[in-house]
Amino acid sequence: SQGTNILNIGKSDMLGHLTPSAGLFLHLANSPIRLVSAEDQDETEATLIKNQLKAELWGSIGLFDIAEIGFVLPIVAFQSGDDLTQLDPALAGQSIKTFAIADPRIVPKIRVPVAPEKLGGFGFAVAAPIFLPLGDESSFNSDGGLRFEPRAIVDWRHPVGIAVAGNFGYAIRPTSTSQNIAIDDTLRYGLGVELPTGLDNFQIIGSFFGNIPLEGDISDELENHSNPREILGLVRDSLKCVP
Repeated sequence: SQGTNILNIGKSDMLGHLTPSAGLFLHLANSPIRLVSAEDQDETEATLIKNQLKAELWGSIGLFDIAEIGFVLPIVAFQSGDDLTQLDPALAGQSIKTFAIADPRIVPKIRVPVAPEKLGGFGFAVAAPIFLPLGDESSFNSDGGLRFEPRAIVDWRHPVGIAVAGNFGYAIRPTSTSQNIAIDDTLRYGLGVELPTGLDNFQIIGSFFGNIPLEGDISDELENHSNPREILGLVRDSLKCVP
């Protein structure tokens, strides 16, 4: 829930019992998947996905004031790319699908039932996203198998409105290879920050996150590019409904 998390970084805060939350994220990506030359990695041989607009519909509900369960449905509303011949000669004349469904996920989360005020502002929780293999594998929107990502959550907050959250998880996923990259189980990390602005209900929030590929994912021939790192930031306005 975006009422209790910092973008994609989980916090130990929970929705109240049977309190629902729902929303929509939109992501616009430019050239997220490229094939580059083995001799010169600055030379792009094919851009498999040039432009991509992805929507994520999500909803969650609080349980007993110490847990939440959420559901996320990612949908690729539009994407375009070059001919797929460079990826596989058997795909000559074809390009990426314009519309696709990615793997939906179920996200249970539970916190340590001790108030942060009693722990110097610190809170602790665990989450365990489960990715269901229902997405379109041919358009790079599914691993083709069940994925599971147990995740530890530690956060700290101050009464003035400052909050910092750290996540560390282990993604259990099917093994696959493409060109020089092998994809397998991965360590994942993330850091999120909330800062007050001095204006009622407005906050500056941001997150930094990435992957740490395990030894088996690193190519002996080329520098490995399966460890992306991203930064997100925005200004959030928290609206309250008054009956």
